[in-house]
Amino acid sequence: ELNLRWIDDYPRLKLVESTTPLFQFVLSGDAIDRKLYDFVNPYTGEIGSDGVVRLAAANLNATHIVLEQPALVEGEALPSARKRLRSLTKVSAKRSAWTAFKIVPGKAHSGEAMGIMRGVRNDEATDATVDAILRCLAISDAAGYAKLCGEFESENSAHQDVANRLEVEHVPVLPDREYIHDPHAMVVFRLLDSRGIGAPDVKVLLTAGPNHDPNQLPENFLADRQLNRRSGNLSFFLNHATLTGCPAIPGRKPGEIARKALVPRPPYGLRIVPRDGEHYVEYWMAELEADVANLLPLIAPNETTIIDIRMNRIVREGVYRMTRQLSPRSFKDAELGGPL
Repeated sequence: ELNLRWIDDYPRLKLVESTTPLFQFVLSGDAIDRKLYDFVNPYTGEIGSDGVVRLAAANLNATHIVLEQPALVEGEALPSARKRLRSLTKVSAKRSAWTAFKIVPGKAHSGEAMGIMRGVRNDEATDATVDAILRCLAISDAAGYAKLCGEFESENSAHQDVANRLEVEHVPVLPDREYIHDPHAMVVFRLLDSRGIGAPDVKVLLTAGPNHDPNQLPENFLADRQLNRRSGNLSFFLNHATLTGCPAIPGRKPGEIARKALVPRPPYGLRIVPRDGEHYVEYWMAELEADVANLLPLIAPNETTIIDIRMNRIVREGVYRMTRQLSPRSFKDAELGGPL
């Protein structure tokens, strides 16, 4: 809820334009200090993070999108209702206020060697963290803040350019290890029914290609996924470069290729699939409508996108019946009626 308030409500406050402006800045590294890698916790070496915090989570620039199924129509035939409710409609799309976000090159979350704070030495040498902080402290008005936001975005793009993505770890005795730092994005799906209750009896499928086939998604597009069993929220950590396509990554020596070019497979879509069979209380399959069938424009690199999907909770005729018959009988094979 805190994230949604930041996205939906705070832009109306115009914090940087008020008489007592509030300027917010986020500085984060994206380097991994391999000496601090924890073999029990592989997230300490996760690409798209500083070894602890993901760039997409640290970045205050975020998007909130609401998709929903059409409403049920009383008396509508079952086949017609199923077909009509198959399309998800984009109800709203909101962006947070533009916030300064800087990826500080060569900085990790912690450690005396690379830590974004502990790694700053008390000497005369320049430091990327200190330089970025001084630029932030120099801001005094909305125009200057907007200018710095734009400068940080340009610098982030240059830092994540194809030519700068290859990391080589020199390991004693063993062969060197190569890592490619592609931009990543985080997508949080919140599945809700028409009554605002979680809809756990469905699964979320991403699709690709003209046939909207989950099997056509590019290799290694999904870096991580997590399900919160309490809330039902599902988080996908996506390799944005894999989805958009990426030129070949140059190797360490001239003419070498560390990774071949990645070919995208648009359009990307979304499909909500209910559990198998028909039930007295159920959800129906739904997909994105044609106007938003390509999911990718809704997802930005180094950012979090929250997607609310409002499903209709379908209650079928026969879920409850009054009878004069006092002896129990099985309703296992009873025929289900239409939606109520």
